[in-house]
Amino acid sequence: MTGTVAAGDILPSQRGIEAILREMVERFGGVYGVRDLAAITGALARVERATNDSKSTFSVAAAIGYSLSKTEKPSIVARNLRVAWFAMFVTLRLNGWYLDARESDATAIVLGVADGSVDEAALIAFLEANSREVAR
Repeated sequence: MTGTVAAGDILPSQRGIEAILREMVERFGGVYGVRDLAAITGALARVERATNDSKSTFSVAAAIGYSLSKTEKPSIVARNLRVAWFAMFVTLRLNGWYLDARESDATAIVLGVADGSVDEAALIAFLEANSREVAR
């Protein structure tokens, strides 16, 4: 699988991440709020650096998911892990890929990232293995 992301491709913004959070709270319940805006800004800056290096779409999606999952304290009141998953999903979808993983596999991979048992390379491999190309 390929999918090179170059500067100028579609990536979630800080507002996009906040919109994902609002949508999740509306759909699944919970509390809307951001505790640490700097952590979200840092995760997005890491993604920008990744795109400047012409990484694959999967590397970029993993970078944002990994960064949001690994903050020291939850930067988002409703938990970072669900937001991290949806941010990866949206990044891939905006760039022509559909992430289609079983809920149990998605849960296991995100929890593994959070507890350190899944590294970023394994997350990239998971995204590649569970995505298919679709029209933008």
